[in-house]
Amino acid sequence: MSREFFNGTAHSTQAIRALLRARFGDGNFRIGRSGAIYVRAVQANEKKPRWLLFGDIGATDTERRLDRLAAEFGEGSSGGHGHA
Repeated sequence: MSREFFNGTAHSTQAIRALLRARFGDGNFRIGRSGAIYVRAVQANEKKPRWLLFGDIGATDTERRLDRLAAEFGEGSSGGHGHA
């Protein structure tokens, strides 16, 4: 059972921001009005960081990425992100 928030995901926007901050650091992620998530990171075979599309809030592949971040940073998985 996963709880769905107003943003169409099992993760609250606050939890998404906390996960992205834990993984990429302050100032290294953006969430656009459309729900697109961008992160500043170094892509494989490159030396300089650049803005990369992490995914769209509510999309299945993005949910999986967020679940992996939650597991990595001890936030739990779907349903455990209700600390708003």
